[in-house]
Amino acid sequence: MSFSTKQESNTTDSDPLGLLQRDRTTSTARSARERVNKKPKRRPVKSKEELKKDRLAANRRSAAVSRQRRKILIEELQSSVAALVKENASLVRENEQLREQ
Repeated sequence: MSFSTKQESNTTDSDPLGLLQRDRTTSTARSARERVNKKPKRRPVKSKEELKKDRLAANRRSAAVSRQRRKILIEELQSSVAALVKENASLVRENEQLREQ
């Protein structure tokens, strides 16, 4: 902590107006401008048929992922239901035993 204090005092001694201190907002604004000013990469021109094929392929992949997620969710829910049914049956038996006493 004392190291940063010494560093700050050296900066203020050599730069009383604070002009040499690096401003984070300025550097991020500069990097944002640099990204905006870059020329976009040219993509090869695709025909409407190629674009349609790409879109259909992407849609098929997305649908397959969705089906897989749904299948996993249903399996988890089924196992949860089975465990809860088993627990409920044991609690019903326990309840009946306690009532008989």
